[in-house]
Amino acid sequence: MDSSAEFVPRDMFVTALRRWWVIALAVLVGGLAGLGFHALRPTVFEARFDVLLGLDQVGSGELERFEEDAALDAAGLILGGPDTIRQVAEVARQEGLNVQPEDLARMASLERRRSTWMVRLRGTDAQQLEALASVWLRTGFSALEQAYEHALRADSASRTLASLEACLARTAHSSPAEGLCGAGNLVELQAEIQRTGELLAQEQQGARGLVSFVLVGSAEKAVVPAQAVANGRGALALAGALIGLALGMWVSQIAAPRKQER
Repeated sequence: MDSSAEFVPRDMFVTALRRWWVIALAVLVGGLAGLGFHALRPTVFEARFDVLLGLDQVGSGELERFEEDAALDAAGLILGGPDTIRQVAEVARQEGLNVQPEDLARMASLERRRSTWMVRLRGTDAQQLEALASVWLRTGFSALEQAYEHALRADSASRTLASLEACLARTAHSSPAEGLCGAGNLVELQAEIQRTGELLAQEQQGARGLVSFVLVGSAEKAVVPAQAVANGRGALALAGALIGLALGMWVSQIAAPRKQER
């Protein structure tokens, strides 16, 4: 007499229904185990501040959606870029907070919702988070304001450069007595174009990609929520429940009597 275990999906389903309480218990225990594992992890807090931006429709003219996104994303690169993070870490250390740029980069996340940039900091020390968020708020907002000033000066230099180049183009058809655009001032005009071009490059570098029609608005005060963030609690509970489901199915099958085939 040979006995063999034959896998039949219908039989497995019927067995699972007969022993549903085993599977339900395993799912419950697995979910509770996931919650218990989460409870053993350190409590994680979150501090957040928002920076509201705007677009000057008069100065920019009609923009495509991707152009608006690119302009607003440039502000985010300034707010959370490596240069700003280094400045935040330096100011924080001056205020007695022991933090390195790589720590800030690991703790922080940035998210844009339309024209608002949200900066979140997560960690286990609520007071330190609030202090770091406040430093980042001041430092990042100041960086945006400085970049905006450079963007305005870059626009002015760009207009001046365009005027000088147009003036240079007229020198070929002008007499020496026609002022700055006259042929007699060619050398001086070329030197002015070079100086203005260098100034434009410097201001564009200082603007760090920000354009002048992105208006820096207001910033909300950094706040640490009264309750800790979930920090993956639901995911751990679900993972435990799924493991329990698999174990429950396995136990219900091995406990079921096997059919014997003659």
